[in-house]
Amino acid sequence: MRRERLSGGPHRPRLVRRAGFWITFGVLVLLAVAFWAASPSAPPTARLGSPGLSSPPAALPPFVSDQPDLAAIARRAEIAAEEARLAALRDARRHLEQELEALRQSAEALQPEPPSVAPEALVRPPGPLIAPLTDADRRLRIVVLHRANSAPAAAAASAVAETLRGSGFEVQALRGASFVPSTPVVRYFHDADRAAAAALAERLGQGWVAQDFRAFQPQPAPRTLELWLPVS
Repeated sequence: MRRERLSGGPHRPRLVRRAGFWITFGVLVLLAVAFWAASPSAPPTARLGSPGLSSPPAALPPFVSDQPDLAAIARRAEIAAEEARLAALRDARRHLEQELEALRQSAEALQPEPPSVAPEALVRPPGPLIAPLTDADRRLRIVVLHRANSAPAAAAASAVAETLRGSGFEVQALRGASFVPSTPVVRYFHDADRAAAAALAERLGQGWVAQDFRAFQPQPAPRTLELWLPVS
């Protein structure tokens, strides 16, 4: 009887076996949970809750603002306004050019045609009336201009050129022009050529005058004179 009390009675071996079973089962369950929590496929919360393990923080998605880019919108508006302003200026310039052309055509239509003058009435014949040329006269370069597309004007220019060459002047060219002055003129372009232009106009006679064209740009070379005939 005393031996049974010391050993726990007849049921003690059974209780020991049952307790050992549950202890073993619990240990196995804990090992399984720990293994599952440590595996890569486990949820982050399970890995974070596992002892000795840590998980890096998940990457946050990029920030996307719902607000519009006000600076870009303002810049686009400025560019659009500048393009509209330039387009308006181009239209205004085109309109002004059209008006200027219309005014020019109107002025041409209102300009009276100069009376026809015979070529021999414009130039003195070479001879005693033409004084001997100086060295400065021989260095002059003369260009004779007449109304373009006009046979009488071309004939008058040829007569003037022949008279000048016969007197010893150098005539470089004969040219046609769309517009000619109403009176025959000798144009000079440099202050040093003023006296030569006045002397040549006096030699030619019949209403020829020297005309100051020093403000013209671009200027021809010094010692260049232009003779303009008004013959239509």
